Amino acid sequence: MKLLLTSAALFFLAAGGLQAQTIDFEGSVPANWSATAGSLAISSDHYRIGSDSLRWDWVAGDTLEVATPGIDPSKILDFYNHTMEAFVYNEASINEPLTIEFLDASGTVNYHFDFYLNYQGWRRISRSYRYDMQAISGSTTDIDKVVIHAPSTGSGTVFLDDWEFVRSRYTRHASRQMPDVSGYYSDTGYIDVDALAPNIPYAPATAGELADLTTLRTYLRNWFDGGTPNISNATTYYNSLNIVVNGNAIKGQVTTPQEADGHLLDLAQHFFHTGNSNSYEMAKNLLWHLNDLGYAGGSDFSYGWYDTRDYFQGLVLMLEYLPTDLRAELVDAAMWVFKARRSWVPEWPGDDALSSDHVYTNFRFQLGTLAFIEDDNEAVRQLKGFKQFLDFSNVPAKGTGDWIKPDGTGFHHWTHYNHYMYAFSSYADVLHALIGTQFQIAQESYENFRDMAYASLVMSTASGEYANSLCGRYPFSQPSPLNQGAFNNLAYAGGDVLGETADPMIASAYNRIHGDDSTLMANYPTETFQEGFWQFNWSPVAVYRKDNWVATAHGLNNVFWGTETYSGENRCGRYQSYGALEIMYPGGFTASGFHINGWDWNRPPGTTTKVLPHADLNPPGSRSDERAASTFAGGLRFNEIEAGRILDRGEIGMYATDFQQDGSLTPTHDGSFRFRKSWFFIDDYIVCLGSDIECTDASNDIITTLFQGKLNNTSDPIVLDNSSITAFPYSNTVVDGDHWLLDAYGTGYHIDSSQGLKITRQNQTSLQQDGTGTTSGNFATAWFDHGKAPSGAGYEYVVKPATDSAGMQAFSATMSGKPYEVLQKDSAAHVVRFGDVEAHARFTAAVNSLDTVVKGSSEPCLVMVGGSNPIKLTMVNPDQGLEARSYDDPAPVPVELTLRGTWTITDADTGVSLLSTNGTETTLLFMTDDLEPFDVELLDESVPVEERTFEFNPIHDAHTVQSNPDTNYGVNTKLAVRSDKYDSAMNGYLMFDADTEGMIPLSATLKLYCSHNPIVLSVLDVADTTWTEGALTWNNQPPMGAVADSRSVDADVWETFDVTASVSGDGKLSFGLISNEASYSNVDAKEGANAPVLEVVAVSLGGDKDADGLPNGWEFGYFGGATNATASADDDGDGFDNLAEFIAGTNPTNEASFFAASSTHLPSGFVVEWSAVSNREYGVWHSVSLTNAFTNLAAGILFPQNSYTDTLHAGESEGFYQVDVRPVP
Repeated sequence: MKLLLTSAALFFLAAGGLQAQTIDFEGSVPANWSATAGSLAISSDHYRIGSDSLRWDWVAGDTLEVATPGIDPSKILDFYNHTMEAFVYNEASINEPLTIEFLDASGTVNYHFDFYLNYQGWRRISRSYRYDMQAISGSTTDIDKVVIHAPSTGSGTVFLDDWEFVRSRYTRHASRQMPDVSGYYSDTGYIDVDALAPNIPYAPATAGELADLTTLRTYLRNWFDGGTPNISNATTYYNSLNIVVNGNAIKGQVTTPQEADGHLLDLAQHFFHTGNSNSYEMAKNLLWHLNDLGYAGGSDFSYGWYDTRDYFQGLVLMLEYLPTDLRAELVDAAMWVFKARRSWVPEWPGDDALSSDHVYTNFRFQLGTLAFIEDDNEAVRQLKGFKQFLDFSNVPAKGTGDWIKPDGTGFHHWTHYNHYMYAFSSYADVLHALIGTQFQIAQESYENFRDMAYASLVMSTASGEYANSLCGRYPFSQPSPLNQGAFNNLAYAGGDVLGETADPMIASAYNRIHGDDSTLMANYPTETFQEGFWQFNWSPVAVYRKDNWVATAHGLNNVFWGTETYSGENRCGRYQSYGALEIMYPGGFTASGFHINGWDWNRPPGTTTKVLPHADLNPPGSRSDERAASTFAGGLRFNEIEAGRILDRGEIGMYATDFQQDGSLTPTHDGSFRFRKSWFFIDDYIVCLGSDIECTDASNDIITTLFQGKLNNTSDPIVLDNSSITAFPYSNTVVDGDHWLLDAYGTGYHIDSSQGLKITRQNQTSLQQDGTGTTSGNFATAWFDHGKAPSGAGYEYVVKPATDSAGMQAFSATMSGKPYEVLQKDSAAHVVRFGDVEAHARFTAAVNSLDTVVKGSSEPCLVMVGGSNPIKLTMVNPDQGLEARSYDDPAPVPVELTLRGTWTITDADTGVSLLSTNGTETTLLFMTDDLEPFDVELLDESVPVEERTFEFNPIHDAHTVQSNPDTNYGVNTKLAVRSDKYDSAMNGYLMFDADTEGMIPLSATLKLYCSHNPIVLSVLDVADTTWTEGALTWNNQPPMGAVADSRSVDADVWETFDVTASVSGDGKLSFGLISNEASYSNVDAKEGANAPVLEVVAVSLGGDKDADGLPNGWEFGYFGGATNATASADDDGDGFDNLAEFIAGTNPTNEASFFAASSTHLPSGFVVEWSAVSNREYGVWHSVSLTNAFTNLAAGILFPQNSYTDTLHAGESEGFYQVDVRPVP
């Protein structure tokens, strides 16, 4: 017997100073090993290490005893050891176990477990004394003997090799041989899935199903084929294994699928192309040998998904050519590894329903394995199961588990991880393989996946790159989650699902980014750059897209890390999400100033950081997740543009974080370091606020960085207050008054008053991202220096992307009058007002004393309110009480929001209710969930009705001429309009800023002064409001939409057009003017004598204009006018007139909506139930008969309570109840 020191033992030697013994059974039977009835011998028939193993020919009731096994008692229960590992080869499968016992000197069994012989080949024993062996109470760690009991019936032969009675721990997998493995450092996922039975019966496949199976197999062969490779390396590898086949037995040197990986694929592809018998034999024997070594179905071996992709590709390519028994065993092995039997549970209850690792590495091979099952009927059944799995795979995963989340973010490593979402490409490729078959994904699941993939595009620039704060552990690396081929595949797969040539949404996006597919270009419009504000609070990140630039705000909290650090990866990236604000342009990092060489890891744009030597940013361990000690970080979109299945966006938005560093992470982390930051994304600029920046560290500066941009040439200028700075090196501290800056990439910064701004242009030396060596580069950087040990520090600045010196000079002049107002900036809240919108980042539940609608809240939250009466309100709770690395879904968190004024809900998302109102204040209840926003419309019915007429002149107008397609006519005093009868059409365009200040438009009239010729003039809607009169030409004119109004016009008169349906009162809108006549008419432009006028009549709703008991807002909301309803009328025919419907809070236009009550007799009493709504109170009355008076049982019952239990009359057999309802006073 030899003693070998294994690599695992070496690991533990370093960790704890103990040495593990490996028994390899070379030479002779160990003297302390004996069989009581059977026989022992050294054999070369099967082996794992060396060339021999211990053969045990057992008989029923036999025992194999190991005297004085030499087990180190200090390791048996040691936290870092406690594991037994051994290998057993079984020649013939039987469903009986070996029972292994560990006895002390008195002969008492202290530990024992069963190992089933239900297999053929090698299998590994991996059990823990500490966690999953059966142990007696008070068991000792002094083991004197090990006894292995053979099955009680029959006989057989097993071979033992590579035995360690105790060794360093590793993850133990429950298997078919050891289904009871459990406890710390164990996994039961494979065996849990293996037990699932098919929920689709075995049946003969239909002709259509068989045809689809043939189609799929052909596609897979072409997909997995890679040409004819050179197999010299594969042959050398195969020969090194010394594989020997003897009838039905095979043996050779130990190897793994990881080692076989590319070699097997080479052999398989070579055979597939050439039919070479030697290639076939090598590939077949290699697969057989690995299966015999224990890489088989039901085994506890791990395959290492990322380094066995070629192995499984080769396996699938070989399946249909292999002998039946081996083919079946390899299918079983692949299904075990892929957990393919999850398909049999329509709603998978497990924690790891879909791993992004699995999707990326194995998903296509799982499909291929099932498709090449030899029995076609079974293959079809399994593919139906695979479709079933696809159909439920895109339900949001529980807790922080992998894959999709409610807001469309993709998860890996317990958080949103764009870089790892290359799994999207693998998933899209699988869907493409299923085109035209009955096994394709269902529409709802597809659209969820499609929206998740599209979310990654939303986070990217026009050319497909995303911010560095989203890089995870791969700084300055921006691979698109959808590679170009998969992007194209998804478009066509989506078309297959939706019944079109391609998915219009994905096709249009593909055309925008790549534009190289003639079919997609011919059939689908190229997507315009999508503008707006998206919140992704499961990240937590917010994205604002405008004019071809993308702003990304990113924070971190105690659940979602902002930086991932691995050995040799992102060693200094600690601060990449410390309140980052990154402005990205088409072209990604290069076009936006980001470059890794010389990058100062202390100064990511937008962040607030403690400046440390780069070596101190490098964590001491190999692995680190940068989480905060605080819980609040998230965004809120406002003025929803459109609601998607998962994604929704607003016109504007905000983001805020209340940050405290987790001082427990490393010695250089500091729990006293904290800040509060907010961003308000308004039109084409971003207001940035910081407060309560503090730290007790008196040795290191705290800073907030505006920008850090690479200088491609040292002469590349930045601009300060209209003065170009090209000096290099350069350093300046700016302290007095307001200033503006322009970086080298066209991003401007307006600095409010004196805040200690520092600017440098210099060469920087930086630690490499892998923590070794240095790099250098030239950069321009600007930051606020808050000093050492700051207390109560703060800042205010505005970012203006995509501008130049002239633009910044004009913008800075605008900022002198501040189009926004900071109402509060302290530890309780950041509150900003711009126009009629107020935005609140509420860090605490404190009540404010501001002149705002929002007064207070029961929990920290983000709130935005706009309009006057009615108002729109949107709120989100960015802290749902999630736990890091947990599969527990967040529980709904009730948040009470107190508003100034008496408000009634006219429209609200589910989960919002009116809790109370007292004449001066209103309290709303939000059952916040899934980090999602809630939208509410509110009306103050006590405000008298106001009607007002607004008149607007154009802000832009011009006409275009077909015969002069590149000429601009924006300065003309007339707009010419004519048809294209003679290829000389002329179109007119007008743009208005029709903001009715929150009032609701009742009517809108466009007044035009026409001259020259009588014609038929049509006014059309134009969706585009980005054109300008100084740039408009025939070649770039925006498309026109539906006709708003059309009429014959005379010369030299005012003409009116009804455009009520086109006017929302929310701001900019455009119209087009066309004619179908050859003669033309002129319309006075805004530069002319009679400028166009858009007249809008709008109302602010409140009060009761016709004194009929129905509030104006209620009548307007249901009937379109403040006096349009008759109180006594029953418009929906449900038996309740309009006044009754108002009192009950029901819908007077829906016959299914009416007030109703019922009662149920239970042993505890009569339960009375009714349909309750917010802002109503209820009373319950009882009588013994309809002729007797009713007695009040309860009064003042408020929503959401909708039942009352009458215990007073529980013993009575009959009675009558009455429920009354009235508006809350």
